[in-house]
Amino acid sequence: MTDKALPEIPETTSPVVSNEPPRELRINFELDGRTVVAGTVEDSIRFLVSTRHDIFRTLFIQSFPLFTTAPELFSLFDRLLESSSGGRRIGIRALRQDWLHVLDASDIAQIRSSPQSHTGTARSPFSEEVEVFMASRSQPSPTFSRSSLGSGKVSRPSSDSLAAALTTLEAELFSRVTYVDCMTYLRDSPSTVPSNIREILETRIKIKDWVIITVLQARDASSGTESSSARAAMYRFFVQIALRCHKIGNFSSAFAIAGALHSHYFNSLPITRPQARWRSDGQKRLEELYTLAAYRKALEKWNGPCIPVLDTYLREWTTSFKPSHIQKVDDEGFSWVDYRRCAEIRSAMGSILRYRHHLPNVRGGHDPDTMHYLDSRLNRNWETIDLDKMGKAYEEKEHEEDKHRSVGYPSKPR
Repeated sequence: MTDKALPEIPETTSPVVSNEPPRELRINFELDGRTVVAGTVEDSIRFLVSTRHDIFRTLFIQSFPLFTTAPELFSLFDRLLESSSGGRRIGIRALRQDWLHVLDASDIAQIRSSPQSHTGTARSPFSEEVEVFMASRSQPSPTFSRSSLGSGKVSRPSSDSLAAALTTLEAELFSRVTYVDCMTYLRDSPSTVPSNIREILETRIKIKDWVIITVLQARDASSGTESSSARAAMYRFFVQIALRCHKIGNFSSAFAIAGALHSHYFNSLPITRPQARWRSDGQKRLEELYTLAAYRKALEKWNGPCIPVLDTYLREWTTSFKPSHIQKVDDEGFSWVDYRRCAEIRSAMGSILRYRHHLPNVRGGHDPDTMHYLDSRLNRNWETIDLDKMGKAYEEKEHEEDKHRSVGYPSKPR
């Protein structure tokens, strides 16, 4: 079950602590005017099985990484199933099935390898059911399916076409991110990053490397040789892509490209000097895309579909929220989950994840030839290149060329 399939929790609802905790447990709070019981993980499951409460069900399933792990919850479900019968057993199985739908491949791998999934040398009934579930579960298709890519026989696409393709790519990646992904990141980063989030972060790095190296290695169209004028033209080309991405609501790609163009690899090159003739061609506007404050301001004013810059919020959440504050251990050693705090964290994440349901759908974003071009650029093993060494070499080369131009030579005299 994806986040979209789970009952929605109103994002504007504020949890309120009740004055009279229920007799069964110690903690409760209200969401949307309804009392939600909370407490230990086991008692929370029992409550959800005995009382259908969609809002708390959603909160429990989506925030479980804050107070337990997939193998631990797997083991608990298994034990409760073994000790239950009749309607209660059916309820536990239904809740567990909803929970299975929010797990990613790494969660399933942990369950499969955990000691709890085996009884002696035999696998538990629950573990066998996990295998059946995973076999029937449809996996998301690759962002760039090879069958959908063009022949590759295409020259460099226009800035608008590349902006559209980047938007299609980033929209698909962002649409896959779930609350569980964000909760797991909050708990485990930087040691473990959920695959859906990791792909977004890696794509951001690929975009920046692609921009930096492509500008530095730019060649003149007629002569095929590298030159400062070709680098300036390529720099302007990526400025236009960033501006177009920003205009259609792809803040993620715009932020990545602007960050690359503002990197130290270009700071000392003559092509980026303030007095360069083309500086007025979008350079000031580019500064508005690069700063975090300007991005936040633009997002506040934005009314249409968009792709936010997820990694800026991941850093903010890991700073503001600590999983250690979620559970409280009483004098008897019982661990109690503070679901009010879980709701606050989920609400903060929801203010950004809500954009998954309103993503840009740009005309031309699925053009197979443009997609092939972009795929070949983003997956070119840029990480094997020493950017610092390359940047220094081009800085020295361009300053030497600039020095010779200043005395009347078009380039270094032969």
